[in-house]
Amino acid sequence: MKSKLQIVFLILLSTVLTACGFHLRQSAFSDPSTIKSLYIQTSDPYSPLVKDLTQVLKNQNIQLANTPNEAQYILTILNFNQTSTVTSVGFNTQIRQNLMIYTVEFEFKKNSFSSTAQDSETTILLSPTQVSAQRQYTQDNNQMLGSESEKQSIEHNLRQDVIQRMLFRVSSALKG
Repeated sequence: MKSKLQIVFLILLSTVLTACGFHLRQSAFSDPSTIKSLYIQTSDPYSPLVKDLTQVLKNQNIQLANTPNEAQYILTILNFNQTSTVTSVGFNTQIRQNLMIYTVEFEFKKNSFSSTAQDSETTILLSPTQVSAQRQYTQDNNQMLGSESEKQSIEHNLRQDVIQRMLFRVSSALKG
């Protein structure tokens, strides 16, 4: 009887979750093996964005090349920035709400090696594309430490969202 009740509960729970639009976050690449090696080209290789992107790619077993000539594909991060805008001010002119926006502009190229090992030609698979993510958060001036940790958490989540959006665009460029 207990196992039947558990099965009914699981069926009911899965029905409710799918009905509300819940989906597990999937890997950006449906088949990561299509990318044998990738080079990340950027002006700031030590930025939090590049560090997070590198970690995501390593988790998907994508080999990162040390130079563009060693890579099958090149992901060029042309520009990235984070802005924060005040969206609401309290009655005593203290900031109450902010809108944080994280934007990345990038392009994706395939490296085609010619007969000589030193020469390679690149084919643009995804012309310069911009992706962004935004979140609104409330700032509590009475709890500055809590507000600062919330802000850092939001920054990290925005970077993760932007990285997923970048990789979905790259994945669709590989398919198309």
